[in-house]
Amino acid sequence: MSDANKGLYNKYTVINRETGKEAEGDYFILKPGKDKAARMALLEYAASTDNTLLAVDLYVWVKKLEEISHE
Repeated sequence: MSDANKGLYNKYTVINRETGKEAEGDYFILKPGKDKAARMALLEYAASTDNTLLAVDLYVWVKKLEEISHE
């Protein structure tokens, strides 16, 4: 069964790069290079965060991904 037909499920294990241990809590992984909905979610996150540097980084990243997808 393809991922498109599975709904929400635990597909990935998230590892904390600083500790090398599995991260606690729930995570939702996005792959914006291949998923337009993921890019839209990142833009919404950028518009909603108080972290200006993160917002700018997300806008730049999404713009680059959009440019690549139109080549």
